[in-house]
Formats: sequence, structure tokens, C-alpha cells
Amino acid sequence: MFAECVGIGLRSAAADLPCSDPGLVPGIAPRTAVRTETAAEERDPNRPLSWSEWRKLAPLVDDAELASWLLDDSIRWNATVAAEELFRRIGDPGRYRGAVSALWPLLEGDDWQATKVAAGLLQKACLEPHPGQPPVVPDERLIELSVQWALIYRGGVDWGALHGELGPMRSVRFVSKYAREAAPRLVEAVRAHRDGKALLELESVPAADSNWRLRDFSWPHFMGAYLLSFAPGAIPVEEAAVAIIPHLHENHSRYDALMGLAALARYGPSAAGACRKALADSTDDQQRACLEMLLAHWDWPEDSALRQEALDRLRGARLTWKVVDPILEWDFELQTW
Repeated sequence: MFAECVGIGLRSAAADLPCSDPGLVPGIAPRTAVRTETAAEERDPNRPLSWSEWRKLAPLVDDAELASWLLDDSIRWNATVAAEELFRRIGDPGRYRGAVSALWPLLEGDDWQATKVAAGLLQKACLEPHPGQPPVVPDERLIELSVQWALIYRGGVDWGALHGELGPMRSVRFVSKYAREAAPRLVEAVRAHRDGKALLELESVPAADSNWRLRDFSWPHFMGAYLLSFAPGAIPVEEAAVAIIPHLHENHSRYDALMGLAALARYGPSAAGACRKALADSTDDQQRACLEMLLAHWDWPEDSALRQEALDRLRGARLTWKVVDPILEWDFELQTW
């Protein structure tokens, strides 16, 4: 369990207190109108606050109140503004602790909107520690949500994540960093497809996010193997390679081939046997170019001529987008959008 961060009580004592209002999340303060009497007198109390009014109000309220604004309700703009303000506070070394403590209880609630935004903000807090300050460490629930979303990443940028919303791309970054903690769930993902099981039901993702549901269950199988390359020894290399190698084929998406190259390079020469076997059987030009490049990388690391020959074949497969060498210069965020 990773429910406590070093030096920071992740869940405040208030989270354990009984809550008299069943509609409120324990530990989150009731939403109150925080504005001066003068402001209240000047505006029509029956008119909803505008986006700009919410933005002026947000810096004046405490972290728990802001977290309560994330709940899915009939109030317009409050959740958007709260996410932006909490995003800023998490980036502030003097304020991130209070924001983080207010967000943890939302992961356990049944309000998907609040859970989704809280998880994205907590990912940011874990991924971007403040120098000299205690780091934020994920708990099991955040790991679970992050794995579910990382497994469905298919390229592109999570624009909503720029202000905290949970999304696949940042979840890949997050799980890459915490791959050791996420390893049991990732191994399960790899073996589910192998055993002919439907891999993901994504029970935590409601109909509103059904666009992320997958028809191709081999993709999470591949993503699981990709992410396990950040946790050496968590899965037999041959097993991971078998999950990755089919995605080196030309399939009208450069993302999986580039990610597969990087993952197999991280697994190292132990994957060479599976690569050689696949190369002997392959009739796909892109897959052959990828496998030849990997074998050249392992077999002749100091021979620039042989590496260059393999790299030229890879260029012919149009897989050197944004980089000269997709193995040595791999950058997930650069090459996947």
C-alpha cells in the first residue's frame, strides 16, 4: 500500500469523521458562498456565477472547498475553475500539501467526474516533485486508475490533462515511473489476451467516456508489455517480446512500432531470440526493418556501418519521425503525438 507519502499525511483526519450530509464526501467541507457582503449585495442572488466570477472566487477558498467544487452537479464552471486552481496550487511548493490532502478522498467516492479530475491532479503531484520537499507517493487506487487509462493509450495528447483531467497519455508517463508498483496489474493485462480473456471492462469509466473503450483487445496486451519494460524482471522477456513484436507490423499507426522498438531495446539482448525467430517468419517490410535495427543495436553496438545500414532500412519504413535514431533518441512525449 502506498497510502502515505513521506512526511505528508495524505488523508487528513477530517476524512475519517462522520459526515451528517450523505451528499457530501467525508473530509470535504460543505460548499459555501465565499464572497464579501458588498459583493453579495451588488449581484442578483438568483443569477449563477459566471466563469470569470468563479475564477475571482477560487483563490479565496481553501483546498477542501475547492475539492468539493469538482463534484458533478448542476453548477456551471465551478469544477473547471477548481481544477485550474488546484493545478496551480500543486505546482506551488508552499501549497501543494494541502491540495493533495484534499484530493485523496475523492478517489474513493462514487462521483466519476471528481474522481477523474482528482486522479489526474494527483498524478501531476507524483510526477512533478518539488526539490527539497517531501514527495507525493501514489496509493493503490491511483495506481489502479492510472493502469486502466495507460492501457488504452493510442497516441496523441490529453489536452484535458493540461488542467488536471485524467487521461491516457499522462497515465502512460505515470505508470512508467511507478511500473514496479503497477507490475501485477500489467502482467495480468499481458496474460489476459494470451489466455483468450476479454481484457478490459473499465468499470471505472462510465458511458460518458465510452470513446476510450477498446474493440481491439490486443492493444492493452501490447501496452502492458511496453510498460513492463520499465520494471525489469517483472515478466519473462520472451513473454513480453511475443506481445510486442506483432505491433512492429505496418498497421497505419507509427505509435506502436516506435514504442515497441523502445520497449524491446529496454528489455535488452534477452529479447534477441524472439526477434530472430520473428524475423525469419516475417514478410512485413516495416516489421523486418524494426527487427533488423534491434538486432544490429545488440549485435554490433560499435559498428556504425552495420547500424547505419539497418537505420537506413528503418528510414525506408518511415519510422524515424522527429528523430534520427528511434532507439537511442527515444522520447515518449516527443514521438507519440
